[in-house]
Amino acid sequence: MPLSLFKEKVSVIIRKPKGSIKVLNGSKPTYDLFVKAKAILVQNEENMSVNKIQKELALKIKSEIVKTINKSDEIHADLLNLSEKPYRYKHSKWDIQSLNSMDKSLIKDIIVKIKIVENASYKK
Repeated sequence: MPLSLFKEKVSVIIRKPKGSIKVLNGSKPTYDLFVKAKAILVQNEENMSVNKIQKELALKIKSEIVKTINKSDEIHADLLNLSEKPYRYKHSKWDIQSLNSMDKSLIKDIIVKIKIVENASYKK
């Protein structure tokens, strides 16, 4: 998945993204979302630090997840398929209505970790 940052001055390719969902107990199931990915730095025109790029990537991916969650809430759907895990593995804790009710307040935390593993950048 290619991404551009800092007004097209930095380009990266995200490789091997992995996501997981932690189901938290309560009157309704709540969720912590974890995303880990490796990235290849393709373009870095201004020689920005790798740490700065990793932080910005994590923020951008987190904002995309939040947009998807907001859209899910808007159309009353589970676009990220979050309720599948408690339905499949912890169905005895909640009734079907609790499992099917999805809104953005059920997302407690989103943690994104990106590691740049290769630097194939070039200057223009």
